[in-house]
Amino acid sequence: MKNILIFNLKLVLLICKVPCGLEDESGRALNKGKIYISKSSPECVLEAYSQQFKNDFSLFLASRSHEMVTGGRMVLSFMGRTTIDPTSDHSCYQWELLARSLMAMVSQVRQNQTFFTENQRRRTDEKRVVAGCSGRGKG
Repeated sequence: MKNILIFNLKLVLLICKVPCGLEDESGRALNKGKIYISKSSPECVLEAYSQQFKNDFSLFLASRSHEMVTGGRMVLSFMGRTTIDPTSDHSCYQWELLARSLMAMVSQVRQNQTFFTENQRRRTDEKRVVAGCSGRGKG
């Protein structure tokens, strides 16, 4: 019996790591505030993401090839786009939604961290006051 592997690459082909070359010489982010290639991204960011995609897709295919049997088949389903421009609104819509959601989550975590830090500081101060008051009464 031959095996058939079917993959929907819309889900599979997220890059495995942040591409190299997304910072300038001083370590400043070239694509600050974005998790994807956008209209404001410099050309080097597009090239970095393209190279990372090529590396990851090659690794994906090499890894899947080990799962294949002689004569087996692999079906790959790709999401297409109507333009070659990877920064078009149609191409970036889902990434913009994801980016906004992630940024909102990060903001919420930061707010929670600030809230918990302030509460912890207040409790520590209250314990000091209580300890100081109870210590004075025993003299």
